[in-house]
Amino acid sequence: MSKSTKDIKRMVVNQIKNEYPGFNHLPKPVKKKIIEEFFTQIYSEYDFSKEPEAPLPELLNITPLPDDIITIEQMRWLMKGKQMNILHLKI
Repeated sequence: MSKSTKDIKRMVVNQIKNEYPGFNHLPKPVKKKIIEEFFTQIYSEYDFSKEPEAPLPELLNITPLPDDIITIEQMRWLMKGKQMNILHLKI
């Protein structure tokens, strides 16, 4: 999928979120009609000759990690500390 396609999709999603906050509760045929209207409107006005202005994480719909989630390296350090406290009993 190209960057412009992802940018159009992002714009459609943002417009739906702004204009239809209860979009998920609508019937499927109504949703399809709304998406089609927004897509044709944005697609007709979109300039494919220029690069999308949105940053790459936004185009890929990647959200930053919350502060309470630890990294893999921090998890390795915690696990290493836990393994040192385990007594291996030989029976």
